[in-house]
Amino acid sequence: NKWNDDSISLAYKIINSRYNNNKITIISSEFLPNKILEMDTAIFGRINEKSKNGKYILNCGNDKNKNYRLRKEDN
Repeated sequence: NKWNDDSISLAYKIINSRYNNNKITIISSEFLPNKILEMDTAIFGRINEKSKNGKYILNCGNDKNKNYRLRKEDN
């Protein structure tokens, strides 16, 4: 798990501050909403509420073949 307590705490502080100040926030993540929920319910709750219960969440899929950084180069 690449998320540790410090990372989650920092993410919460940023999202909570923007949530409390009613700021627009664009989040790009390789994690699907259910994974964020597993990691931290407070972060998920704020994201979910501001996205109108998922109405403004765009899932582009998790196709690792489309991630050019993970492809092996043919030499």
